[in-house]
Amino acid sequence: MRNGISQVFVSWQSFFIWAPKKRVPFFCYSTNPMENIKDAIETIEIKDISICSFLYATGLVQLISKRKLQNGETYFLFSPKQKAEELIQQYWNAQAPAIQPKKLFGAYRDIKDMLFGG
Repeated sequence: MRNGISQVFVSWQSFFIWAPKKRVPFFCYSTNPMENIKDAIETIEIKDISICSFLYATGLVQLISKRKLQNGETYFLFSPKQKAEELIQQYWNAQAPAIQPKKLFGAYRDIKDMLFGG
């Protein structure tokens, strides 16, 4: 598969995305209710590096993968979509949860590494 994901496995209890050339899950979501699996599959794509850093630093949503377009633009995929949208709205309304600066700048550095490191 493309975008660094080699295999997707879905059952009634688990949702795994396997990283290529590795035998460990890149992303693992395990639960019983089917609606939670649906939430894990629904993602939001974000291009803005500041918002990506904020979402990544909160720990309330998961960075699933990145998608690079042919024109060079890169989008980061976060899940669950509904929680990410809620956090983005809080971000723009200056009501976002407090994050320690070290954690936020570490997330910013990680996102930049993913963006420019390949």
